[in-house]
Amino acid sequence: DVDQLDALIADIERQDSKRRVPNSYSSAQSTSGAETARTAARKNPKLRQPARPRGALDGDDLDRIIDEIQIVTKQRALQAVDTLLPGWGVVSSERKFDLLAPQYALVGTLITCTIIVTTSQNVKTRIPLQAINVKIVPLTKGPEIHHTLTDNKDGTYNIEFETNTEGITYQLQIDIYNQRQFEWDIQICGMPEPSQCVAELDKGGYRVNQKGEIILRAKDEKGMDMKVGGAKVGLSFGGAGQLTSVGLLDLMDGCYSITFVPDSVGKYAVWLTVCGIDIKTCPVEFIVKP
Repeated sequence: DVDQLDALIADIERQDSKRRVPNSYSSAQSTSGAETARTAARKNPKLRQPARPRGALDGDDLDRIIDEIQIVTKQRALQAVDTLLPGWGVVSSERKFDLLAPQYALVGTLITCTIIVTTSQNVKTRIPLQAINVKIVPLTKGPEIHHTLTDNKDGTYNIEFETNTEGITYQLQIDIYNQRQFEWDIQICGMPEPSQCVAELDKGGYRVNQKGEIILRAKDEKGMDMKVGGAKVGLSFGGAGQLTSVGLLDLMDGCYSITFVPDSVGKYAVWLTVCGIDIKTCPVEFIVKP
């Protein structure tokens, strides 16, 4: 209770004021410091401070009690948040924080990082959104970027941002309850160069009514493998029959998995595009066997 806390502090201050140094040697304290005054008091009994009445508090007691009050009230405040707000988890001072974030990200795409909060029993729990402070700092010369922080209401919190400047490394700095929890570097990569991208066929070949796969490997303008996904990939098919159960999966490491099931024996062709442009090995042709 705030009123009780104010009254307690006022009472402590009143008791402390009763044992202040008399005027007879207050000048010695102001001139030579408190240590000189204590030395003079030991040598001259007339300058000694009267004994404290039972229950009185000195300055050290006051500082200690105020510190304890601050600690207790902070703990009670955290417990109140945990217990009084519905869905905010169990009372626990032991929380674990995990971060899901990419090491590389594609320029011009939405980048999402996720904070996961759990108890010591690995149960997801919530904390106030205001307890999380996020900064995204460029480690090399580059523009500052705006981010959003969202409470997903399930013990996870999303940080989202994007940038149109490639070749920059940003550091994600996350403080929780005013304590640094994470420093994570994210390198912003350029878009892949379609004329350098290649498709790799399954070395085991393809058979009718069996699942087949083609791997699209994205590369930059120098022909180096991309380390990040997020590019826009398009595909179309043609051939002896139909390709069913077609799937496209971004593996988030610069590779894309195209899966399908051919329904007939014969020759097929697949046209793959990156950012709307045909890749280097387009079209990709293969034979389906019985």
